[in-house]
Amino acid sequence: MAKIVAEMEEDGEDEETSQPRTRATVLNRDREDSNNDYNVLSRSHIFDDIIRSTGPHSSFKLNEVSYKHGYYLGEVIYPSYMAIVKTIPEPGDEKTKKFAKCQESARKDVERLFSVIKIKWVIIQQPAHAFEQKKLRSIMYACLILHNLIIEDDGRAMCVYDPNDVQENVEPVDEGKQQPNLWALRSKYVHGNLCADFIDYI
Repeated sequence: MAKIVAEMEEDGEDEETSQPRTRATVLNRDREDSNNDYNVLSRSHIFDDIIRSTGPHSSFKLNEVSYKHGYYLGEVIYPSYMAIVKTIPEPGDEKTKKFAKCQESARKDVERLFSVIKIKWVIIQQPAHAFEQKKLRSIMYACLILHNLIIEDDGRAMCVYDPNDVQENVEPVDEGKQQPNLWALRSKYVHGNLCADFIDYI
C-alpha cells in the first residue's frame, strides 16, 4: 500500500481564536512495488503496439486534425500520453463541463462492460498471477471476441464487422525507430491538443 505522510505547518493565525492555524499537507509516497493504477500502467504492455508500430490501424480525424493512433479513456492520475484522454477534475466553463461529463460517462460504460464480461466468463474472475502476460492477453481477446459474437448473433451489434477493413502490421519496426515512437507516445503537447480538440468537438 502507498504510505501516507501528514505534515503539519503553521499557516498564520485564526481570525476568531487568534490561535496559530496549521495546514496539513498529505504526501502520497508510493512504493514502486505497490499496485496502484500508475504503477500497473507503467509495467504493462498496453502501448507496445504503438511503440513497435504493430497492430491494427486506428487513425482518426478530429476538428480537421489527423491523429495516428486511437486512445484510452483515463482518470486524472494517468500520465499525459497522446493515447490517453483524461477527464477534467474541476471544469470551469460549459464546454469543459460537457466534455468531462461525456468522458466520465463513456469511461463508466467501459467499466460496466468489463463487469458484464467478468460475470459471463468466470476465468477472468480468477487471480491473474498464475498466468503469463501473453496468455492473459489471449484470454481477454477470446472473451471479448465471444462477447461480440453473442451480441452480433442476437442482432444487437452497433456495426457490421468487415474483416477487410482491418489492416494490421504484425512485424515490429527496428529498435532505432521504437525510441522515437516512445517519445511521441509521451508527448504532452499532442495530449493537450487532442483534449482541446475533443472539447471543441463535443
